Amino acid sequence: MSLTAPPAASRPGYHGSGTWARSLFALTILVGLAVLGFVHFLLFHTVVELTTILISLLTFAVVVGTYRLTCNNYLLILGCGAFWTALFDLGHTLAYHGMGFAAFSDANRATQLWLCGRLIETLAMILAPAIARNRAPVRVAAVFAGFGWLALALGMTILLDLFPVTYLPASGLTHFKVVFEYGLVGGLLLAGYLTWYQRSFLPPYLWGLMLTAIALTTMTEFIFTAYLTLTGPLNILGHLTKVLAFWLIFEAVIGPMLLQPFGSIARTIMTFDGIPDPVLLVSQDGSIVQVNDAAAAWFDSPARDLIGKSLREILVPSSSAVPALPGQAEVVLFRSLKAFTPLSGHRMTDSHNRACLLSMSILTSGDPGKANGVMLVYLRDITAREQAKDDLQTARFQLDCVLGNSGYGVWDWTVTSGEVRFSPEMETMIGYAVGEWGGSVRSWEKRIHPDDRAAVMSDLQAHLEGRTPFYDNVHRIQHKDGHWVWIHDQGRVVERDGVGRPLRAIGTHCLYEQRAAMTEDAPSTGSTVTEHLATLARETVQEPLRAASQFLALIVHRHLPSLEGDCRELLIQAQANAKRAFQSLESLTAFCASDGEVLPSQAVALEKSLQTVSPLLQPRHQVTPWLKVQGPLPVVEMAPAMLEGVLLASLLALQNAYSPDQTQQITVQGWTRDEQVVLELCAEQGTLTREQRETLLSPAHPLPVVGHAGNPVRMMTLAMAQRAVERVGGGLTLIGEGRGQMVAIRLVLPAALSA
Repeated sequence: MSLTAPPAASRPGYHGSGTWARSLFALTILVGLAVLGFVHFLLFHTVVELTTILISLLTFAVVVGTYRLTCNNYLLILGCGAFWTALFDLGHTLAYHGMGFAAFSDANRATQLWLCGRLIETLAMILAPAIARNRAPVRVAAVFAGFGWLALALGMTILLDLFPVTYLPASGLTHFKVVFEYGLVGGLLLAGYLTWYQRSFLPPYLWGLMLTAIALTTMTEFIFTAYLTLTGPLNILGHLTKVLAFWLIFEAVIGPMLLQPFGSIARTIMTFDGIPDPVLLVSQDGSIVQVNDAAAAWFDSPARDLIGKSLREILVPSSSAVPALPGQAEVVLFRSLKAFTPLSGHRMTDSHNRACLLSMSILTSGDPGKANGVMLVYLRDITAREQAKDDLQTARFQLDCVLGNSGYGVWDWTVTSGEVRFSPEMETMIGYAVGEWGGSVRSWEKRIHPDDRAAVMSDLQAHLEGRTPFYDNVHRIQHKDGHWVWIHDQGRVVERDGVGRPLRAIGTHCLYEQRAAMTEDAPSTGSTVTEHLATLARETVQEPLRAASQFLALIVHRHLPSLEGDCRELLIQAQANAKRAFQSLESLTAFCASDGEVLPSQAVALEKSLQTVSPLLQPRHQVTPWLKVQGPLPVVEMAPAMLEGVLLASLLALQNAYSPDQTQQITVQGWTRDEQVVLELCAEQGTLTREQRETLLSPAHPLPVVGHAGNPVRMMTLAMAQRAVERVGGGLTLIGEGRGQMVAIRLVLPAALSA
């Protein structure tokens, strides 16, 4: 792994305000040191050298200590060189004139030690960028020993007086010392060039600071070729530039490599404890190294008590009457742990009967031959999911039983592709085996009686084009043994595209039981059909569906708070769909029952019927009349109860469909035309879309609830009202389609003969 530059926002100490603050602090320190140098040079020299020695040793310790993680050879060379440079600088400090070590203190020897330290430092700066592109790990001991042998050789030349003289008290710096310093300058220039040339292999903040540090070190060497006395101004300036260069090295290497890892560790700990599921770090010998808060809560024990225990001990407690892992599951789990291999999605049940999935992944594999690897153990509680799964399976079984017992088959048609999914009951009710029909709409079309096919296709096309709110047809289908059976086919489009084209439709088939009066011809469309459908739906479907809806409501009440994700959404949708299906079936039953109802007609004044109906819709807090009748209204020939139900359904449609939060102002006017009465109920504000029109006129629209239990006016949907008016030779039309247009319901009713 190579060292890469962290994002600017995440690099410790590289924010704007922090940089200026540290720069001001460094400048203050340099000024203070300069003043100290003129006041007490020996103390100044000691402080400066000890500071650079400390920085060098820190560089070595951090770089070598983190090399296993970074594998950065550039920093390794700098770190190993810094260690031996620090040793020579320490000797230079102790041997400096005035330090009091009589046998060791000598200006010439102190200068020789200085030059040896600068030689190793320059060599490290040259070698580091030269091998920066080498990403292969190297042996730390070999690099350290290489610099060590060089340092030993240089030290021996000084101890044996083989190193040339570098300083004379009478004349100052020797010619050798000056030439040596110029050689170091050349080496530093080479180091700067190599650093720039290899910058693509280094983080920008690293090579940028290192180039500045090399430049300051070069300036230091130039300065130390010109001073005449050991305590002169040039000597002070040279030491200050040296401190500044080492401070930049500290910024480039030590700061990011210390602060950034600790920041990452802190964020990792916060993230670790923030994981909602139990997570444990387990060593290769099976003992727990660390746990998060969720794991402590799962095992009902503080984290400090779990650390150090065996994973087997907490998963299979000896005091548990019920083992956490049944035999084979325990074998698989601990075999994987012993072999130190990953494990994914291992299902287990603990002593508290909680179901969970256990996974293990290797974080660090450890050193070869040493069992010091670390594995992450992750537990995911699936108790609620398993319970929800069981509940959903139970609910689905009950719904399947409802459909199976009622004799209904379900079809799901993808209109664009022609693919249809048939329920098993749909095929078996006419003698075919499950799957024998295939998955195409042609499988159904080719079995329709030739005399019925045109009417069936016409009704289906009318609904697909949006001209009818639903598809409903009774026709003959050929049984597998060849005879014809009557089928009641219903359905509706449940999904359209942006321009209204049908995408998906769902419906049902059921066998239409023939009565004695029925023959091989098509059944009559009068009350016989509708009454039979109402009775069939009420007795075989409605009550079982009510029970299923109530059962789903109970499941939602008990288990919904503990669910999440897809299970939660599926359960909510299942309850909503069951409730919607029950309400729709209730409305369809009422529609079919009312279709065959015959009531005696009589002359009825429209104004009187409106006076009976309007108080049921008058809000308690509203005093202003909301119903405005323009002129006298004609008298119609119709059953009073049926007329009042039609008027109530029409007023409700205008009130609740377009302005549910406030009472809609409705104007009523009527006139006589060709022995018929035309009655218009107009809403002052509102819009009507195609979807709203289909919903309002659908027989499956829920029955309204108005007034009190003893309400004398019968409740009916707008579709029931439309059918009731049509049976007496009239009509009901919903007009005003389009945004911004007035919405109205136009009723055409038979005029009273006396009128």
